[in-house]
Amino acid sequence: MVFLCGCGAASPTTPAPAGTAAPPVQAAAMSLRVASLDVSSFRGRIGQEHVDELAGLIRTMNIDVLAVQGLTRYPGVSTRTDLIDALGARTGMRAAFGETIAVSGRQSGNAVLSAYPVESSGSRNFEGVPGSGFEGALEAIVDAGTRPVVIVSTRLPEPLTPEDERICAGTLSSIAAGYPGDPLIVLGNLPPPRPGDGWNTAGAERTGALLLWYTPRGISVRAGRGARCELGSLVVGDVDIYPRGRP
Repeated sequence: MVFLCGCGAASPTTPAPAGTAAPPVQAAAMSLRVASLDVSSFRGRIGQEHVDELAGLIRTMNIDVLAVQGLTRYPGVSTRTDLIDALGARTGMRAAFGETIAVSGRQSGNAVLSAYPVESSGSRNFEGVPGSGFEGALEAIVDAGTRPVVIVSTRLPEPLTPEDERICAGTLSSIAAGYPGDPLIVLGNLPPPRPGDGWNTAGAERTGALLLWYTPRGISVRAGRGARCELGSLVVGDVDIYPRGRP
């Protein structure tokens, strides 16, 4: 926002020449619906009924990309339902998983499921955060057709001290800096961004709670209506994606 300061007198407005049309507003090339689900507080055993419930919400709410945080997996254990594998099979979505810790055959981390191809993915821990529980951030590049969109699924340590917040925000900003030409969306248990960090935000409908951070590189984001399932609360955002060439 730019403020013009003068000596108290309003500047005259120069009328546009007759017959001059205003430049057209560029329309979005496509829209993407993203959602986030933190399952870290779920204390039961994930079963097929939870997969079916979540798959039903993905279908009825037209969710294109789902970011999951605080997920525990048991690779190779047939008696355990793997949420990512089962949800991918149930919905046809592609999946990426970012492991933050593995202990005695149990994996913990974040995931991204996408109705669009996932070109690549990688995971980063929040280095230097003591007692973080190995929380981290998964970055996944989703080929949304019009242009790639980087989705970051993250779980920040709780409680979050000011120093922890600085380190985590720095890690997320460094991820964003690695994609200078592509839009990037961060989903998870995020605090308001620090002034000057360059993030835009979208809030949850009615409550005003923070939904996500994003870099305004060819996208605009608005909050959508969330939903509740047995595994936790889904928060939803609608993303308009513009062709390359728009800032």
